[in-house]
Amino acid sequence: MFIKGDTLARPAPIRRKKRQESRPEVVPEAKPAISASAWRYGWLAAILLFAAFLRFYELGTVPPGIAPDEGMEGSNALEALETHHFQVFYPENNGREGLYANAVAASVALFGNTKFALRLPAAVAGTLTVAGLYCLAAELFPVEVALAASFLLAASFWHLVASRMAGHAILAPLFLTWTLFFLVRGLRHGAQGWWAAATVLAGGICFGLGFHTYAPFRITPLVIGLVLAVEGWRARAAGRLRPFAWLAAVYLGSAALVALPLAWYFVEHPAAMWQRASQVSVWNASNPAVRVLANAWTTAQMFFYEGDRNWRHNFAGERELFWPVALLFALGCWMAVRELRAGGDYKVWLRAIVGPGWLAAAAIPVVLSDEGLPHALRSLLMAPAVFLLAGVGAVGIYDWAKAKEPGYVLRLAFPLLAIGLAIQPYYLYFESWAKRPEVASAYYAVPEDVADEINRLPDQTPKYVVLLSQANLPVRGIPLMAQPIEYLTGSFTATGRARRQIYYVTEENAASLGIAQAQGKSLCQSVSEGHPEARTFCL
Repeated sequence: MFIKGDTLARPAPIRRKKRQESRPEVVPEAKPAISASAWRYGWLAAILLFAAFLRFYELGTVPPGIAPDEGMEGSNALEALETHHFQVFYPENNGREGLYANAVAASVALFGNTKFALRLPAAVAGTLTVAGLYCLAAELFPVEVALAASFLLAASFWHLVASRMAGHAILAPLFLTWTLFFLVRGLRHGAQGWWAAATVLAGGICFGLGFHTYAPFRITPLVIGLVLAVEGWRARAAGRLRPFAWLAAVYLGSAALVALPLAWYFVEHPAAMWQRASQVSVWNASNPAVRVLANAWTTAQMFFYEGDRNWRHNFAGERELFWPVALLFALGCWMAVRELRAGGDYKVWLRAIVGPGWLAAAAIPVVLSDEGLPHALRSLLMAPAVFLLAGVGAVGIYDWAKAKEPGYVLRLAFPLLAIGLAIQPYYLYFESWAKRPEVASAYYAVPEDVADEINRLPDQTPKYVVLLSQANLPVRGIPLMAQPIEYLTGSFTATGRARRQIYYVTEENAASLGIAQAQGKSLCQSVSEGHPEARTFCL
């Protein structure tokens, strides 16, 4: 004990020093300034804005003129608005599915019978195809492939020309892209019940609408059938065959209902279904088998060597792909074949279907035709598959370069390549191609000038448009070349002609209009001298 005087002292408490436990220092993870999803959708937004700019910029003036095929779409739209009779198939000009003309009718109702209204549905369709390709590619490929593919499609001169031309061809790749996206997404997430059903329903509607666009779309059941076969195989292996069958029934049933009005029209008018196809069929050739092989080669090389020679469709004779994109496309094809040979899960088969499979199927209508090959518009259904494979090649070469080169080389080289790919279509389309006199001639700029002059005249002034050639396909007795004038002046129908006092004169109908051709004088001179109070235009 400790003694302090006479008092018993308590021992002082022993203060033990707390042992410091050695814990690892927790460093909070540094969050990126911008999330990966923000980068992803930011790039997508930039791509879509770029695509929209190229497709809408100066849409009412470039390209110059209006081609007769474009004018025919507008004239059908004007008549539909006047009569309130919107058709699923318009028989004029060798016959066309009616969806584009009906879309033009809605555009004309908003903006009048102008060039902008005529081409607006095409520009919208082209932009939405870029968005659809991203969505489809993102379902089956890494997001980098989806971004690359959609950017390359947005920057494609081939697709740009079709997106600024009034015509039904641009609608076919739009609806095939979206129907594949909704189908794949709905079946991949089939366990989500009604949400999956709504998704495949949207896909079925897109599939059905596709038949109302362009005749080559009729080959697409081959692609859809392969997708359903792969998904059915996967569902059976997973023990989910019954939900798959239900979703497939929703998809095919909705597609059939939407396509039914057109199918019924063809039942009543069977000759209309194959009228145009029979005119350009390879079976008209003396040796069809040789022609098919030659057409296959001509179509394959149009991406790399020589493209469409029609100035209305292309910078005559130039390859359909800018040469760096052509190399990426070739690399993507090789990578797709290599992946398929290596085998794998069902996603590998789906990639093969929406890549090489789509490409091969869409080439069939082209190869079996025998007019104007290589043909950029007839081949347009191939475009999304082409740029999807080019996107695969772009990401493949990027990954290879990333393993070989320092980071700063990639950070410099690939942005410069992207900038070059973005500038090229603008310069080629607006600064080079659109200013060529051959383009003005191919788009019939002279009839547009005549229409503009007619529109500046009062309605009370009689106007005679003398058409000196019947070389064009006649539409209700008037040469097709008059369609740009008939659309822009609103004079396709009898009501429109009477309101504007416009008379279309040919050698065949001159007598019925009370016009006598003076001896030794041309029809144009006879009209001009016989009606001095009127304005006479000779084409």
